[in-house]
Amino acid sequence: MNEQQINSGATAPTPNAEQPALQTAATPVQVVVKDTNWTQPAYLLSGVLAVLLAANWWSSQNQISSLREEVARRLLTADTTSSETKILAKNVQETAKEIQTKVILLEGKQSEAQSQQLALEQLYQDLSKNRDEWLWQKLSKYCLRQVSNCNWLATYRGH
Repeated sequence: MNEQQINSGATAPTPNAEQPALQTAATPVQVVVKDTNWTQPAYLLSGVLAVLLAANWWSSQNQISSLREEVARRLLTADTTSSETKILAKNVQETAKEIQTKVILLEGKQSEAQSQQLALEQLYQDLSKNRDEWLWQKLSKYCLRQVSNCNWLATYRGH
């Protein structure tokens, strides 16, 4: 297995067997990393995770984009529907005003017709009374003449 030396700072000479094992603070620390079989799969796993992360990001961006398009489409539809509803509401209000005006005119004509009907009924009653009185007068005059003629005939015959 390979051994690698990582220096922090400047390169220091490798310790010899003749040098003491103690290091002073002025000398840099050396770390020895052994290259094992598990490091390559770790790099491979981190690469796969990076690819999966990028694919997840790309998928999320596509979903967000399609969601934005759908929201924009629905907002446009809602705006169109709202403007059409406003136009229809305005038309309904105008129609309601026209109908209300016509109803007021019809109510006025109805009250006028009722007053004319009452006047005609009163006139009819007056004419009927006058006619009855006139007829009564004619009949009574006729009957009185007949009665008086009858009396005269009776008196004439009886003498």
